[in-house]
Amino acid sequence: MKYFSLLLLIVLCVFQFQIWQPHSGLLQQYADIQKEAQAVQQENKLLRHRNQMLAAEVDDLKEGFDTTAEIARSELGFIEKGEILYKLKHD
Repeated sequence: MKYFSLLLLIVLCVFQFQIWQPHSGLLQQYADIQKEAQAVQQENKLLRHRNQMLAAEVDDLKEGFDTTAEIARSELGFIEKGEILYKLKHD
């Protein structure tokens, strides 16, 4: 029984050392994981906002002709019948 108690004390000391070790202990690993989790949560927040903006743009494209016409004009250079397109060159 004496040896068993000594063995349990040694195991307890080893675990305590692993927990409280300054640079690579379990508490430091926990703090590092918490920082990573906060960074991931911030990135998820930004991505959720971006997804909401894209969903709103998709709804606009599905709902109205105005958005489609605006994109066709600005990105593709389309014009409607009866319109005159003027291109100005800068010197």
